[in-house]
Amino acid sequence: MARGSWTLSDARFQAKKWLETLGMWEHRNKLCWRLSGGQKRRVAVAVTLSPESEVVLLDEPTVGLDVEIKHTVWKAVRETVSLGTTILLTTHDMDEAETISDKVIIIDSGETITEQSPRSLVNSLPYRYRIVAGKARDRLGLAIHENVLDLGDRVVYYSRTHVEAMSLVDELSRISTVYSVGEVGLEDAYVHVLKQRKRRDGASTSSNLQEAGRLEEVAEMT
Repeated sequence: MARGSWTLSDARFQAKKWLETLGMWEHRNKLCWRLSGGQKRRVAVAVTLSPESEVVLLDEPTVGLDVEIKHTVWKAVRETVSLGTTILLTTHDMDEAETISDKVIIIDSGETITEQSPRSLVNSLPYRYRIVAGKARDRLGLAIHENVLDLGDRVVYYSRTHVEAMSLVDELSRISTVYSVGEVGLEDAYVHVLKQRKRRDGASTSSNLQEAGRLEEVAEMT
């Protein structure tokens, strides 16, 4: 165990507590290399949380886990946070980030793009509803709405209000198949934030190129 102040009895207690919490106590006598990938990941989470440090780093702790086991890890994480530990958790699972995080930091190319609570980030979106529909063969569906995410043979449409969403569903139903209708979430906010960043970067690059062209013209004239 990582805490030097603990006795052997303390260490055994913590080991049992966290292996039970992560559903791994029954495998305690197995060699680690004989465990499955998901079991090894749960053991790693147990080892990381067991010292009950003030700050803990978890790097994608639920990758490769089935839904039920993933929820077990989520519960362990939230219980640890409730005791006063700060956990820095990296993940590509937006549902995970939205469900268990108090604050979300979106990083792109090593740069922090935004830092706020999941709900604040979702509420900052200019739309509230998402509709997933098949792509119409004549592509008229893409022209119906400006806020779209092209997914090959399916398209995600975004609407500002429930009335607008239902109207869009009626229109899409005439030319395609509507698969789902629901409220936007953190994944939609993530996509929107990155799109906004790319637009700003593109506009900045274009402005810089125009300025460089003007400077070149001035240089030639002089």
